[in-house]
Amino acid sequence: MLSDTSRSSDLRSPRGIGRSQWNVTEGAGSGTFEIKPVSPFRLDLTTWALRRRSQNAIDRWDGHTYRRALTVGAAAVDVAVTQTTKPSAPTLQVVVTGDASGCRVETTRALERLLGLRVDLRSFSRFARGDPRLSVLERRFRGVKPPRFASLFEGLANAVACQQLTLDVGFQLLNRLAQTYGWPAEPPHGGSLSLGDLRAAARMRNQRHRDCTAIDDLVHRPTNDEIVH
Repeated sequence: MLSDTSRSSDLRSPRGIGRSQWNVTEGAGSGTFEIKPVSPFRLDLTTWALRRRSQNAIDRWDGHTYRRALTVGAAAVDVAVTQTTKPSAPTLQVVVTGDASGCRVETTRALERLLGLRVDLRSFSRFARGDPRLSVLERRFRGVKPPRFASLFEGLANAVACQQLTLDVGFQLLNRLAQTYGWPAEPPHGGSLSLGDLRAAARMRNQRHRDCTAIDDLVHRPTNDEIVH
């Protein structure tokens, strides 16, 4: 088992990776590290801004932990995030389960994008306090950050699915898409899903081609009478 806690020069970066305990066994295992977002930060509010609906099966929230699968290389890992300190001095604990070898930096970048960890809204907060209507919202939602999708592919998939009928129907479509073509995380958290990336789109295209070919074969398959004649 390898641990990089002794390499203190590698454990902090300008992007906010805190002191970490990163354990890997033969390329598969788990890793734990900390991220310090720009304050103030509230994981609960930001996660709900990202989720939008409770039926979102990709970005999950149990009231304490944000969990989802992230595509790292050719596999998916399960990522669980909890906030361990107050919003004014926030610290997030991140646990990665699966093929965790060497994915700490990629995981951090993905979480920074998903949860807006590097976004500084203090200037907006000062502006909002000067408006009687905005100030009420600013106090109520202080600590929320603007989330973004994990990839361009996820953004496009959400844009298409969620403009069909309603947002609820959109999430039904996205959940089915992730279950059918996405990247499931490895056990013990196999319930975590990711929409994947352009490789998922390629799998969808290949599957659609196979489906169309099968339908075409059925349509043009000669009947018994045609075979006899």
